[in-house]
Amino acid sequence: MSDGQRENEVTLESVSAQVSELRDLFVRRLYEDKNTKALVQQVNASLERRDAIDKRNAVAPFIKELLLAVDRLRTNAPSDELNQSVCDEIVTILDRYGVTAIDNTGTVDPKVHEVVGLVPADDDGDAGTITEVVRPGYLIGDVVLRPSQVVVSQ
Repeated sequence: MSDGQRENEVTLESVSAQVSELRDLFVRRLYEDKNTKALVQQVNASLERRDAIDKRNAVAPFIKELLLAVDRLRTNAPSDELNQSVCDEIVTILDRYGVTAIDNTGTVDPKVHEVVGLVPADDDGDAGTITEVVRPGYLIGDVVLRPSQVVVSQ
């Protein structure tokens, strides 16, 4: 065999070996990617389940307290006194969870008030003053859950 043929054989053998190594590396990487993808899917599913459990656990105490108020309404004879008592109880429960009533005194604030009616202003020049609260509004922290519906003087 000539030197040129030997070099070609060595080169062909080394190229063949490199191709084989690269093929093995490629197959391993495919398996790793497949396993990584499956692991990521499992972790995401686990996080979603945990998130659902956390949400349920976060609202469970609140709901239990509200259910006690509902039970009072169901087991006692209806009366204005009972209705007011249960309303006060619910407002107290909401307050414990950071829900507070919007201040409806003074002038209208478009960030927290929804004007649903207008009345003529007194001669004292109190235009823009809240004269009546149609429906109270609530905040949780600084976020408006529901704006107060108010009647304003003009």
